[in-house]
Amino acid sequence: MIHRSLSPERIAKAFSGGNFDQACPYLAEEAVWEVFGAQPLVGRAAVEATCRAAAVEYTSIGTNLCVDQVDEAGQMILVTGTVEFFRDGRCVRSVAACDVFTFCPAGKLLAICSYCGEP
Repeated sequence: MIHRSLSPERIAKAFSGGNFDQACPYLAEEAVWEVFGAQPLVGRAAVEATCRAAAVEYTSIGTNLCVDQVDEAGQMILVTGTVEFFRDGRCVRSVAACDVFTFCPAGKLLAICSYCGEP
């Protein structure tokens, strides 16, 4: 249940930042998450399950997220940035990412397209 209304930009930034508990309440039932090079996740339940698994993984490793840019065009929000993953105080992986979010006019998140690569 959504207790307070977040703007599409805040939902997108929360999702990109791994704050899935803030973003997932806004997923449409027919939401699709496409990660470049992987099978698409179709439906709210599939997207939420992957978000829960990622959240567990993130608690076992340190992260440093830097959002470089947020752009909006109509019902779409684009978030670019980098994330570093730390274990025992050392950076073990660094990823540059771009997430493209598509919202319906009512504010529900319909689609996410994620592109990731080594910077």
